[in-house]
Amino acid sequence: MFGNLGQMASLLGRVKEIQAGVAALKEELPKLEFTGSCGGVTAVVSGDFEVRRLEVAPGTDPASVANLSREAVNQALMTAKQAMRAKMQEITGGIDLPGVF
Repeated sequence: MFGNLGQMASLLGRVKEIQAGVAALKEELPKLEFTGSCGGVTAVVSGDFEVRRLEVAPGTDPASVANLSREAVNQALMTAKQAMRAKMQEITGGIDLPGVF
C-alpha cells in the first residue's frame, strides 16, 4: 500500500491537514463540472458524479442518441474521476490512498 515507512510516517504526521483538505474538497465537489462528448451529444457531470445535463446537437441521428449519451456520460465521469484523483494527490502530497476515487 505505501512505498515505504517514510511515506507512512509522512502521511500520519499530516493527518489533520489531509482531513481538512478532504473536507474542503467534499464541499467543492458539487460545484465542479466536467464535460464529455460523443458524436452530437455532450454530457456535463458534477464533481460528485451527478449528471447535470445532456445536450443533443440539432441533426444528431435520433436512433444513436442513447449510445452517444452513454459514451458522453462515461467520458465525463472518467474526466471527473481523474480530476478527483489528482486533487487527492495534491492533498496527500502524492501519497496514493487506495479506494479513494
